Amino acid sequence: MTVGIKSGKIFQNTKAFANSAGKLLSKAGAVGTVLSVGVIVFELENKTWDARTVVNGTLLVRAGVATAFGAPVLLTGIALYGVGRLFFRF
Repeated sequence: MTVGIKSGKIFQNTKAFANSAGKLLSKAGAVGTVLSVGVIVFELENKTWDARTVVNGTLLVRAGVATAFGAPVLLTGIALYGVGRLFFRF
């Protein structure tokens, strides 16, 4: 007995769902970052900051630095590994 739903249709529906979820989550990430920065600025201006504020700020800065500098280094490493594997067979 067959169900009547083809595997290609399931794949396309899953792909569309994943794409929409990815777009939503990327926007949610940006909104979360903006809200975190807003809360930190608010707490600093009102002198109500505490250890949580410092930790949140440190995590935001480290995430930004890791994204800006880590991704190119990682991609360079992958490229060098691929070239080395191709020519030197290691």
